[in-house]
Amino acid sequence: MNSNGTGFVYVTGTTGLDDTPLALALDPMGDVYVAGSTQDLAARGPGVAQTNNGQQTFYRTGDAGAHWSVPGSGLPAMRIISAAIDPQDGSVIYAAGLAGLYRSADNGDTWTALFTSSAVYNVIIDPGDSKHLIIFAGVFNLQASQYVTRDGGANWTSKGRLSTRDFVRDVVFDRSRPQYVYAGGTFETLLYSRDGGESWKAGKALDNLGRTPRGWALPVIDPFDPNVIYTSASLSYQGVYKSIDAGVTWRFVAPPAFSALIMDPRNQGVIYGLGGDAPAVSRDGGESWTFRPWIQSPDLPPGNFLNLDKLAFDPVDQTTLYLWNIYGEVYRSDDGGQTVRRIDGLPPNSNIRTLYFDPNTSGKWLALCFFWADAFVTRFSEDGGTTVFSTFLGGSGSESADGIAIDGQGNVLVVGRTDSADFPGAQDSFGRNPKAFLVQLASDGSRATVKTLLRTGGQSPPSPKFP
Repeated sequence: MNSNGTGFVYVTGTTGLDDTPLALALDPMGDVYVAGSTQDLAARGPGVAQTNNGQQTFYRTGDAGAHWSVPGSGLPAMRIISAAIDPQDGSVIYAAGLAGLYRSADNGDTWTALFTSSAVYNVIIDPGDSKHLIIFAGVFNLQASQYVTRDGGANWTSKGRLSTRDFVRDVVFDRSRPQYVYAGGTFETLLYSRDGGESWKAGKALDNLGRTPRGWALPVIDPFDPNVIYTSASLSYQGVYKSIDAGVTWRFVAPPAFSALIMDPRNQGVIYGLGGDAPAVSRDGGESWTFRPWIQSPDLPPGNFLNLDKLAFDPVDQTTLYLWNIYGEVYRSDDGGQTVRRIDGLPPNSNIRTLYFDPNTSGKWLALCFFWADAFVTRFSEDGGTTVFSTFLGGSGSESADGIAIDGQGNVLVVGRTDSADFPGAQDSFGRNPKAFLVQLASDGSRATVKTLLRTGGQSPPSPKFP
């Protein structure tokens, strides 16, 4: 901005697609230094750390997790947000993220771009026509619009946002009749479609006192009767809701609120719910629930529990239930969750948050992983036209650069937080506990020296100040 505040001298973005600037500084020449936190995966430079320790957010396996590999050429270095496997041809897979939507026709060895005009936050394949895709894309996640293709991605039609008041980006197809599609919003929107998602109508849901519930989980379809659908409201008038007319009307059936529901594919009326303090199971179509106050595993020490986040039945071997928790661990159960065993041999530092299963091939999965944010520092020239350097700061855990200043010798001093056990200079005894760091960078970003690393309670360190 100019000196009198009437206009901008220049406007520029930071280096990465997923950078969050948290601090700014100027040197005497007018160069601008930006520090913050990023989940971007693309290499930077020049700078002392041009890569982010090789972190990955996307893995694939063909043997139920015994061996894993990363995607091949053509897929940009980006945080993958959603993935899908073609239900008619398992060698075709899709990956959606901040750089758009990409497709592989050879199990992920090579990739081509399908949609790159904005970030893509979800991709869903019509189970009856794999050339029919629905994606949710946009500059901002909460304002993502629906796009539809009927020719495998050659042409896309924008359908706009499913709700102007709500965050809707998840839909589910009825596999037995794919023209029936359902969507649940994070606020009050509950939608159904009878034309494969081309147009939508609002379902009507009221609790037992006639009030409108809010905060819907993704609807789940009864595999024994596709007119019966379940969902859960978690924000207001909480509980499980059931439709017996394919999403047109919904009635309140039970008070527990769940973040996710799943139907047992072999036993009619059996539903599993996750959310809150404990997983639960209903054996009468949601009318009553039995809580399991923490499933324990022989792989964990006594008193340690799974803290489950998601679960899914293997679509091929439907006797097998997979569960994963908030720590990114994956467990397997062969008795409906009564006992579980941890799956070992997961990719290093993977922290799996979602699994996608090939509906036709047992053991073929895609895994999306939590990505630990790194701190970053970027220096721009006085006119904003040149990136002098851009570098990552971090280890295998999470980092944030919260303050930045330039000293009298032109060195860049950065303060921030880390929970990485392998942050440069970290003591082994610190482990994954929060630590405050002070790092000195050379003026050209080519060298980094850790000046201070202190164990902390997680508070943001103050920004350094120099006379």
